[in-house]
Amino acid sequence: MDNINEEGRKRVEELREKYVISDEDLKNYKNGVKLLESYKDISNTIHGEGLHYTFKGNINFDDIEDEEFHKLRKYLIQHIDLMDNYLKKRIDELS
Repeated sequence: MDNINEEGRKRVEELREKYVISDEDLKNYKNGVKLLESYKDISNTIHGEGLHYTFKGNINFDDIEDEEFHKLRKYLIQHIDLMDNYLKKRIDELS
């Protein structure tokens, strides 16, 4: 009888290893889904409201843990500011 229980336990462990993901894998999956949704929301806001509103408005990006995203976001904000300043300067010159 002990042999049957041991074989059953081994079989359950084999099935778990094959079909059940680890807690860490589940956490990574959930974080990936959350990040994907965040990126989709940002993309939709850009298309609906524009770059200026999306990146210079009151939208908080603290929940996104992506260094490249934040590097590019800061770069974009700097260039939005440069363009705003240039346009204001040209408007003043041409007025």
